[in-house]
Amino acid sequence: MSISKVCIITGSSSGLGFHTAKKLVTKDYHVIFACRDEVKTVSLLQKMKKDLDRSNFEFMKLDLGSFDSIRRFVDDFHSKNLPLNLLINNAGVYSKNFNKSSDGIECSFAVNHLGHFLFTNLLLDDLKRSTPSRIVIIASKLHDSNVKHGNPPNFKWTLDEINNEIEYDGMIAYKNSKLANVWFAYELARRLENTGVNVYVVCPGFVPTTGLSRDANVFQRYFMFYILSLFPFTRTEDFGSECEVFAATSDTLDGKTGIFMSDMKETKSSEDSYDEEKAKRLWTLSEQWIN
Repeated sequence: MSISKVCIITGSSSGLGFHTAKKLVTKDYHVIFACRDEVKTVSLLQKMKKDLDRSNFEFMKLDLGSFDSIRRFVDDFHSKNLPLNLLINNAGVYSKNFNKSSDGIECSFAVNHLGHFLFTNLLLDDLKRSTPSRIVIIASKLHDSNVKHGNPPNFKWTLDEINNEIEYDGMIAYKNSKLANVWFAYELARRLENTGVNVYVVCPGFVPTTGLSRDANVFQRYFMFYILSLFPFTRTEDFGSECEVFAATSDTLDGKTGIFMSDMKETKSSEDSYDEEKAKRLWTLSEQWIN
């Protein structure tokens, strides 16, 4: 089997990730579904194989809340001797209640930022060997304190603060992780300048059926799926995934890197997100936290 273009997409067993991955399959990428739940994902892919009459995809187990799982994934990927043309850091969690990853770090920060930070860095050489290649990092406008939705981000610079269960606010923790995503994307773009690997950070909009929250109750899910979906600020899974596919494949972005996108257009992120010193500081601390 000849494989020309390879894409890894995290969190692709449901919601935006699945719709994005499915569209990339139809664009002839060999898509690796990097997901936690093997039974769910394999069943999904078996159905997709029948529906699309295609087989240019596969499952590989990945738990972004475990540094060991991330390293195992990368070792297994390297054993396949494949190129890597596209990496989409799509997975994300929001937890109303305080939880820790298997490495003892608050769940939203561990999965949304640190897991992707380690994952991306371990795959950089593969992306450089496969140029031109792209990294798409899924963030949110909620990282911006000017977006009025609850309390603003309040970024923490020590693990003790990040893991402070007493003062935990799930929405602030999520916003902090999304600010970290943008800092990471911009610093990554600077470090990859002139390598042929371009970086895009995307806000796909609020999509109420992404399965983002792991601890929503029945009422909260009903409200999210059936009530919030009626509001003008929401986006459909189809449109949100188109935003990801656009950043991943559009020729109009050739030669550009380190840009923030919303509704398939380049736009500004928060003022704080352009602070290069904070981005560098986060990078250094992230290296320490992932050992």
